[in-house]
Amino acid sequence: DISTSPQSMDITDSLIKTVISPHSNLITAHLEDDNYLLWKVQVETAARGYGLDGYILGMIATPPKFITNQENKTVSNEEYVKFVRQDSLISSWLLSSISVKLLPQVIGCKSANEIWTTVERIFNTQSAAKIMHYKRQLHNIRKDSQSMKEYLYKIKNTCDLLEAAGHKMSNTEHVLTILSGLGDEYE
Repeated sequence: DISTSPQSMDITDSLIKTVISPHSNLITAHLEDDNYLLWKVQVETAARGYGLDGYILGMIATPPKFITNQENKTVSNEEYVKFVRQDSLISSWLLSSISVKLLPQVIGCKSANEIWTTVERIFNTQSAAKIMHYKRQLHNIRKDSQSMKEYLYKIKNTCDLLEAAGHKMSNTEHVLTILSGLGDEYE
C-alpha cells in the first residue's frame, strides 16, 4: 500500500525530481500503435519500483484542496499542493513516453490516472476490427529470409497485440501459426 503521509510524500517528491522526469530513460520504448504491452510493462515496473503506481492506478485519493485550520479559517491544503505537483510530474513523464502520433488521444487528461486509463481503454478495447487486423497480420507473417529469432519475435508480438485487444490465442493456434509461416526447407 502507498502511504499518503507527509513524510512519504516528501520522499516520493525527491525521488520524482531526481528519477522521474521527461528526460529520464526509464522508458526506452515510446508508446506506438504496435508496442503497447512492452510500454506498459516498462511504465508499471518503473512506477511500482518508485512507489508511484498509486498515482497512475488511482489508488491515492486526492487530498482536499482546502482545509480548516486551528483558527477555524479555510486555508490551502499543503498536501493537496504536493499531490498535484507530483501527479503533474508523473503525468509529464507519461506524456513524454507516448509517441507524438498518439498524444492527441490523451489531450484533456488532467492526471496521471486519466492518462493511464485513457491509454488502457484505447489499447485494451475489445474491438472486432483490431482483432481481425492482427489475425490477418499474424497469418501473413512468413519467415522468408529473416532469422528464426526475428520470425518468432514478430509472431509473439502480434499474438501479444491480439491478447491486448481481447483475443487469447491457444497454444495450438500459436504453434500452427508458426509452422504455417515456415518455408519448404522446414518440411
